[in-house]
Amino acid sequence: MKKLVLSAMLIVALSTNLSAQEITGSYDDQTFNFGLKATPTISWLRVDADGISNDGIRIGFTYGLVTEFKFSSNYAFATGIDVSYRGGKFKYTALDDKTVSFTQKLQFLDVPVAFKLRTNEIGYMKYYGTFGFLPGVIIKATQTIDSESVLVDDRSNRSNQSDFTVFNIGLLVGAGAEYNLGGKTSITAGITYNNGIIDILKEKDAQMNSDCISLNLGVFF
Repeated sequence: MKKLVLSAMLIVALSTNLSAQEITGSYDDQTFNFGLKATPTISWLRVDADGISNDGIRIGFTYGLVTEFKFSSNYAFATGIDVSYRGGKFKYTALDDKTVSFTQKLQFLDVPVAFKLRTNEIGYMKYYGTFGFLPGVIIKATQTIDSESVLVDDRSNRSNQSDFTVFNIGLLVGAGAEYNLGGKTSITAGITYNNGIIDILKEKDAQMNSDCISLNLGVFF
């Protein structure tokens, strides 16, 4: 699976690099932009099942390639490829009235599909808003169990990918700012909310959705 991720990122990098070689001028003049991003995330799981409740967040990370296809200096179609580490915590009470806590780790390969609206320059900065969707696949899932009950064994990083569906999709909204360093290079920072809109559990008697808030840090070349 790691080979698949690396291959996909390499293909995107090569194709975008070839396209970028054909484009000259400043960042604003380009109809195509390519960049990299690193994104700390706060994620959680919305669980809908009898006796199970959310029990906290998980700090994760996302990295990937970013591409923009501009319609004008103010409008663009934004996409790319991300590797994202998310998850969450939940708990339930066992039959002996003891608490069983779970930490669920999920790794996604995502392809953002978003529309980006950008302002004109305001005091050396440009501000933007994005909205769209975040389709992806779950490429790894592990679960840690911390049990106070003698009825449930503790487990550490047990693979449970078979508990989940392959595909996931979320609703994506965000905002941020850009600063041009000169020529075609620009740095960007913003915040994005991803709201999982489909159930990722195979279990028919329970439902789980993956949500996260991301601090987007990136650079365009």
